[in-house]
Amino acid sequence: MFAVGIVISSLTERLRRERELSESAAIKVRSEELRGALLSAVSHDLRTPLATITATATRLRDDERRISDEERRELVASICDEAAHLEQFVSNLLDMTRVQAGMKLEREWVPLEELIGAALTRLERQLAGRPVKVTAPDEPLVVDVDPAVFVQVFVNILENAVKYTPPGTPIDVRAEATDGRVLVLIEDRGPGLPRATRRPSSESSHVAATSGSAAWGWGCRSPAASPRRTARA
Repeated sequence: MFAVGIVISSLTERLRRERELSESAAIKVRSEELRGALLSAVSHDLRTPLATITATATRLRDDERRISDEERRELVASICDEAAHLEQFVSNLLDMTRVQAGMKLEREWVPLEELIGAALTRLERQLAGRPVKVTAPDEPLVVDVDPAVFVQVFVNILENAVKYTPPGTPIDVRAEATDGRVLVLIEDRGPGLPRATRRPSSESSHVAATSGSAAWGWGCRSPAASPRRTARA
């Protein structure tokens, strides 16, 4: 019986190791797939504004005498808009790199309303023509976060809502607080995500999608609820 126990234990250990190796291999494959998808998306987002800037600047140079003053102003404005978009995109990449490298977050208590307002202000041009409804409790919500990082999070999500939904469709931003947590939901009227691709992006955030809309939510945690309606991210 002792020998049988040793054999069973050995087999169990071998199976455990094989399972761990298999899971590790699957994770590596998935990581490579995600890395490839990310590089493809980054390449597209970098090339699109660059192509527009190059084509527009080339036209200004080659057709200078045939372009009216009004058309010239429109072309210059297009270059400025695409350059600003490219600058923002590169800034986002740098911020993501710093966070992933373990950048220390500069936390401070700030009203959630200010963070959302700052994001909406930065996207004023992109959001033109879209009804944006912000719903929050009458009592101010104060959160302990890195303001720059959280504003960028809102900007990124709102930009995606603009990019992947029909022009003129509404976007809803809703904030609520329960049990020491502040939850921010950003909902659009896009096609949503296929069920197979719905994956939580982090422990404190989630995405839910249906056939007619997508909702991105961020939860800010707090050790305990307080009368100030504060929350810690």
